Amino acid sequence: MNIQSVRNKLDDVQGFVMNNNCDVLVLAETWLDEKEAFLFNLSNYKAVHSCRTTRGGGVSIYIKEGIKYVELEKSNVNDVINWVCVGIGEQKLKVSAIYKPPLYKNDDFLPRLESILTKYPRKHLMIGDININLLSDNDITGNYVALIAFNNFKIVNTIDETNATRVTNHNRSIIDHVLIDQHSNLNCSVKIKNNCLSDHKLLSVTVENDVCAKPKINHEVKLVDYKRFKELFNHKIDKANIESFQELIDLIRVCKTESEYVKVIRIRQNNVWMNKEVLDLMRQRDELYEKKMKNPGVGKSIVAGIEREINALPDFVKNEEIYCVNSMVLEGTSESEVNAIIQELKVNSAPGHDQISVLDINNLKADVVPVLKKLIDNIYVEYNNMRSSVLSNTCGVPQGSVLGPLLYSLYVLNLKNANLQARYFTFADDTVLVYTGLEGRSLNQVVSADLGVYMHWLLSNKIKINIEKTKYMLFKQKNKIVEDIDCYNICYIINIFK
Repeated sequence: MNIQSVRNKLDDVQGFVMNNNCDVLVLAETWLDEKEAFLFNLSNYKAVHSCRTTRGGGVSIYIKEGIKYVELEKSNVNDVINWVCVGIGEQKLKVSAIYKPPLYKNDDFLPRLESILTKYPRKHLMIGDININLLSDNDITGNYVALIAFNNFKIVNTIDETNATRVTNHNRSIIDHVLIDQHSNLNCSVKIKNNCLSDHKLLSVTVENDVCAKPKINHEVKLVDYKRFKELFNHKIDKANIESFQELIDLIRVCKTESEYVKVIRIRQNNVWMNKEVLDLMRQRDELYEKKMKNPGVGKSIVAGIEREINALPDFVKNEEIYCVNSMVLEGTSESEVNAIIQELKVNSAPGHDQISVLDINNLKADVVPVLKKLIDNIYVEYNNMRSSVLSNTCGVPQGSVLGPLLYSLYVLNLKNANLQARYFTFADDTVLVYTGLEGRSLNQVVSADLGVYMHWLLSNKIKINIEKTKYMLFKQKNKIVEDIDCYNICYIINIFK
């Protein structure tokens, strides 16, 4: 499988091997660095990676746990091509993964390929992205095919356009190849399947030679005998003199350790997020992608039909409003009615001047809002068994709890309604305004106007800014002169951060 970077597709690959029960998986164009390759191993699979220092490239071979293998050889990280060879199973079927960049000269590549084929001439299966089109009738393809035949190997791919391994709007090509030696009489077959993870198709290779003996593996896991844990805890708690919460935790840990036992199981544990539901969804995705590839025009016509219906919906509703079957009928209202409703709202029940609670505005569930209000309103401090009086909070967000940053984020969520021209980033009570692509006076004008809007928003929401902690920085070319920004005396310029 040519994956075209496994970095953001690792879960998809994990789901693929679990759905298809692969013994060996070969990936090309992994785009991994040698130092980080170990981070992209698969559960229940051993991995051998070939990486390079330049961008792109890379091949990996994943072997299912329980299948004996040995790493035979692989290319150097400074090499242009990527190649790795492993011996699989008791009979040591050699499996090679190879990748040749499109711009790598074939005059340099063919001698390299021949040295590999002559070094491992028997029971050798080679899979990879060679970037030589077998559908082309030219000297490059001819020399490549001749070299393979001369070394008693054969191309397993079916060479016709229906078995192309890469299909674009303008071209079909067979650049992903499967080679096998002709000495060992291995029965090898290749099926071309659609692949939604890259623009290369998937090569499903079957080798019938019983080379992949897969004995079951015993796994030792630690379990807890909860019946014994309960007995130990009841026994020890009666004798223990617990004076602090930490002593209780220590007692529980001791009981847990003494209640543990080792059990041998014969299963392979999968990643917890790779459950049946996720695997079923991946299968559905692959099936839908297969249908799309077989009928490329159907999806476009369906989408176009849906778009037409959606675009026509407003006019339809406007024209058919008399025949609306909805039991809720919206009637017109007046400004006086709205003002009357606003006046009926409770005083001092919200942070803003509109007296509407931010918790209600953000559509929190009805049973959550009262709980949060109690946490905000009933605040006291306790130290050495002495408790302060309860402070009733009418607006804002109190500090000192894990809920503080979350509630503050809800509190300032309507900053988007201020329509600032800046891109802004918030983390708890810190806010950063970013302006890009502006120069000279236009920068000064935009920033000054925006800060005026921002100041008005702060005042409207009863938020005070800490002037001592507020600063701004200009990022510019060394020789460019940029005027200082009029910041309403709320911040000053700095040149470095500590």
